[in-house]
Amino acid sequence: MYFIKTARSIFRNEAVERYRARQDASVYPKLMSSHGLPALWVALTLLFAAGIQILSIKIPFFAFGTAISCDQDRLFIILIPANDAHHMAIGKEVRLESNKGKCQLRAYLTEIGAVQISPEMAVEQFGITGNLLSGIKFPLIAVHARGEVTESNTSCSNGPGIRFQAKVRVGSRRVFYYLYSNNVDVDYEL
Repeated sequence: MYFIKTARSIFRNEAVERYRARQDASVYPKLMSSHGLPALWVALTLLFAAGIQILSIKIPFFAFGTAISCDQDRLFIILIPANDAHHMAIGKEVRLESNKGKCQLRAYLTEIGAVQISPEMAVEQFGITGNLLSGIKFPLIAVHARGEVTESNTSCSNGPGIRFQAKVRVGSRRVFYYLYSNNVDVDYEL
């Protein structure tokens, strides 16, 4: 059988063009009704606001040192790295923790030394030797603090020469800055 090819189509030209346009058009599935769209925008806005809030939270920034008990009256000498000296202020709170973490004390800075301490001075004046000496960054400054007696720390043994890990809160950083750099500006509380 032979088909005769005619130049004339049985469909109108406009109908053929509309058909081809529909075939070429991208079809997107309908994911949700028009009633749920405002709820989706509200949820997206709340998620964005929560993310911004989380990134703007301030995290405390501490200076660490070694505290040595001087007497039974809860007087401590805290050896802090000299580069943290300008963050120290009288009245700042210091958290003291024994090496095993069993005893925690709270103290307040009462005096800030102006003399930098060398390794030789640390051995001579404070009796620091061995592993403790190798774990300390020199030069140091001596900061005096007086601990307070509370019900939770009355059992802490506090004779002369007992060593504690000390941390002094010197400021805070926002979480947002940790994403970009390790060398960020710090809000120091003076």
